[in-house]
Amino acid sequence: MSSANVDYQMNIQGSIIEQLGLKQYDTVSAVVAELVANAWDADAENVTIELPLNTYLATRSDGELEDKGSEIVVRDDGHGMDPEGANERFLNVGRKRREVTNSDTSRQKNRPVMGRKGIGKLAPFGLCYQIEVISSGGEESEEGYQISHFILEYDDIENTSPKEEYEPKRGDQDGDFRDFKGTEIRLTDFDYKRVPNKKQFANMLSYRFADGLSDFSIYIDDTRDNGIGKFDLSETEQPLRDNTKIDVSDSPLYIDEEKYVAEGHMGLATKSYDNEMQGVRIYVRGKLASVTRDFNISSGFHMENTIRSYLVGEIHCDFLDKDMDCIQANRQDILWDTKYGRKLERWGQKRVREVADKAREPKRKSRKNKFFDKTDFEQKAEDEFDDEELVEASKELGETLAGTLDEDELDDEEFLERFVNLILQIAPHDTVVRTFKQIREEAQAGTLQLDELNGLISKTSVAETQSLAQVASQKVDIIQELREMVNQGVEDERQFQELVEEATWLINPEWQALTKDERISTFRQQFESWYENQYEEELTTSITSAETKQPDFIMVSRDNFLVVVEIKPPGHTFRSGDLDRFSNYVRAFEEFEENHGEAIDMRFPNGIKFVLIVDEVGLDWQNEQVLKQALDNYGYGEQPKSWQEILQESEARYRDFLEVRE
Repeated sequence: MSSANVDYQMNIQGSIIEQLGLKQYDTVSAVVAELVANAWDADAENVTIELPLNTYLATRSDGELEDKGSEIVVRDDGHGMDPEGANERFLNVGRKRREVTNSDTSRQKNRPVMGRKGIGKLAPFGLCYQIEVISSGGEESEEGYQISHFILEYDDIENTSPKEEYEPKRGDQDGDFRDFKGTEIRLTDFDYKRVPNKKQFANMLSYRFADGLSDFSIYIDDTRDNGIGKFDLSETEQPLRDNTKIDVSDSPLYIDEEKYVAEGHMGLATKSYDNEMQGVRIYVRGKLASVTRDFNISSGFHMENTIRSYLVGEIHCDFLDKDMDCIQANRQDILWDTKYGRKLERWGQKRVREVADKAREPKRKSRKNKFFDKTDFEQKAEDEFDDEELVEASKELGETLAGTLDEDELDDEEFLERFVNLILQIAPHDTVVRTFKQIREEAQAGTLQLDELNGLISKTSVAETQSLAQVASQKVDIIQELREMVNQGVEDERQFQELVEEATWLINPEWQALTKDERISTFRQQFESWYENQYEEELTTSITSAETKQPDFIMVSRDNFLVVVEIKPPGHTFRSGDLDRFSNYVRAFEEFEENHGEAIDMRFPNGIKFVLIVDEVGLDWQNEQVLKQALDNYGYGEQPKSWQEILQESEARYRDFLEVRE
């Protein structure tokens, strides 16, 4: 029996398919997910997907597309449609069911419906050129449920005049009856597409739906000859690293003073995943709305590389589809520029930083333990200080700072020795600061007793004396080393570079030594890489990274300046060849600044300065003016400086300590 009373008509023109972005449904998992979502909305309990896994649906040969004769079938046991229902609901493109039914839940099971715009049914046109629909539903008669059977052809839709309505082809089962309800969608005539293998397809599809959709089962049937047959789509939860998981439900959002709760979790996965599975999955009404690796957070945040490689999670944000629709038309991403999208973005960035902070703690503990094991720090603190409180302060400071080290630094014995010395030098300062803070707090609270005050002052006196002695002793050692190198006429430029990079206060007494400046480390790598690409010549700008090679120059950072230090050994005369080299470096930094000004401004807001250390300048008048002009424009302080000047200034500042030592 056939239905002669219903003429199938679709109110759509070909151009609307492009306008709606349906061609962006360009993967099998994305297309199938739309059909599965329709089954959910139709109160189906079971959905079966028949397709050939790990297979190309069509190939290209000499520029020609060749269909392989495959089919993808999505079959469900939902409400189904009789011919009238198909015309009213399925073929009415853009029908907003929530407005028509005045409800955002499904007909019988009261499920939150996933569809909104009524265009997901056309998603297969992003994959194929023919959609066949076989469905049975409506009121049950003595013969059963009437079948609607029709075929949509992409080329025919595209050629339909804007003034006409598209009339789908009627299938041979149309108007017949069967004894069950449900819908079957058959896709054929494919574009150049490939079905992934079992693991890939199952993961891609399962991630498009939230875990725990009740009373709803999805099955996949591999239709290849010698295929793996039928299997169910089980829930997949990525294993997380210990202590990195956060429950986002504890952090509500507030939009226009109204409270919204995003439920779910975030954390760091135990292994890095591919692009399809990586990131935080954001679900709206149980269906994937977006995947984000970092909520569009700006570069430069703590653990940036780790977060972008390992961050995973599942978050439910049904409020994005409540008062206003904040999902793209093709349901592939959130509209981040909307009011709700911007709020969620900022909220998510805070959660990303929470995960980073939680992930940092286990690493800190591991690094701290490794530091104490490798350096025997506690014993060194006891050898350094007679005062027990200073020893404890040193240990406490060591525990705090050791957690900031990376693995390379923990394996560098020379670096660890300098780092231990730095902590022992800082510990008395730290004790003084904390003691005065305690005095102030107790005085403000009115609980400070006179005998306690005397004890605290005595404590600060011991710490301050110890601190000054340490600083002076270390600087005296360096001055004596410099004196020996200058008097002996050491010609190894590398030794002087190493000394200045460690003790920048030799150039300027206000510059205190830093063991590590992340700005310099990052900038150095960026500049050296750019220089090699630009000039096809390798450049080295640090003793610590040069190993046996002599650096071309060194860089330090002080007062928010990047300071480039060009060093010549004692007795060297600065001639035209040196000037050419120096001028080339100045020019290179000028070019780099023209192309990377933002990177420089961000790290060194006061700009770039040069320091030239050389005993004698032997240039003709013209070249002297060139050097003077360069140092006037880019020099840091009075230029150039000789080693005798640096030594005499340093000895003058620490004359009393030198005399005591001698």
